[in-house]
Amino acid sequence: MRMMQAVLISLLIHLLIVLLFFTNKQELVYPTKKSDKQEILLVNFQTVTPAPKPPQKAKIQPETPKKETIKKQEPTKEKPKIVKKIPVKINYKSTSPLANALMKESKSYQKPIPSVDQKIRRLYGTSFDKFTPTQKKFIEDNLDEIHYITQRTLTQNGYPEAALQTMQQGVNIVSFDLHPNGDITNLRLIRRMGYAILDRNTLEVIKIAYKNYPKPKTMTKIIFNVEYRINPY
Repeated sequence: MRMMQAVLISLLIHLLIVLLFFTNKQELVYPTKKSDKQEILLVNFQTVTPAPKPPQKAKIQPETPKKETIKKQEPTKEKPKIVKKIPVKINYKSTSPLANALMKESKSYQKPIPSVDQKIRRLYGTSFDKFTPTQKKFIEDNLDEIHYITQRTLTQNGYPEAALQTMQQGVNIVSFDLHPNGDITNLRLIRRMGYAILDRNTLEVIKIAYKNYPKPKTMTKIIFNVEYRINPY
């Protein structure tokens, strides 16, 4: 019995202690730490409009060159050009103004111009028939040009003063062999005028003028007139 009482007493004591503990117990309030986090208000923010981005240039891709089909052109055959002979221009000079005036062609002195065949027959006679066709062709085509070049050279050199003072004039007939390289041989007067000054002058003029003569394919005999005319006007 005593044991039971003692147990009950101890239980009561413990109950009292427990009741006292709970009645005197104060609510423990732990201080709250200030939060580092601050309240974020929308008012504090400024609306910033993003700057417009510059328009990006569109990348232009280089166009790939189109392959052109090139047609081969056939070479055109050019026609052979016909080159005409142009007489060489020579500055006329003379020993005196009077000589130049007298050497001009006289309008009052005009002879009927014979045909090429008549002129050749008159100069060559029957010997012309003995020439080859090539020689005949060259004489027919070039005799007038040789005569023209000679008369032009004569005018360039001027009328001999001594012959001019004594009014000497007339016609020489000259002959020589013209070679393919342009040289001349057997130069001589077939007909003289009887004026030694003019006869010598004719040979000297030929020795200067022959360098401009046309050249034959084969050696050809050349015969033509060299004229001295004084124009009184």
